[in-house]
Amino acid sequence: MSFARTPALEYLAVFVDKHVKEQTKRKQLARLIFGSYNQWLMLIMDNRVRKHLEGLSHQDAKQDITFNKVRRIGKDFAQGLQLLFFNRNQDEDPIANLCLDYVGF
Repeated sequence: MSFARTPALEYLAVFVDKHVKEQTKRKQLARLIFGSYNQWLMLIMDNRVRKHLEGLSHQDAKQDITFNKVRRIGKDFAQGLQLLFFNRNQDEDPIANLCLDYVGF
């Protein structure tokens, strides 16, 4: 039952700690995945930011500084996940190879 109560990012952190041995890659993953998630949480916890984003039209979003900040944070997070699970060219990480095999690429 504790498995279901554990946050997904906590499992991801354990996974990175266990399977990513290269220190440079670990630091990069920490910045991209966990750093960007933390930045996103800080923004979303701000009621003014949340209300601003909720009231933003699709037309205005492209030029909105706050929206673009959230968008950049999301792209950093996605880049971190891609680096962790799908990057086979940069190192000999067996996890990346397994992920690609099981995902079906």
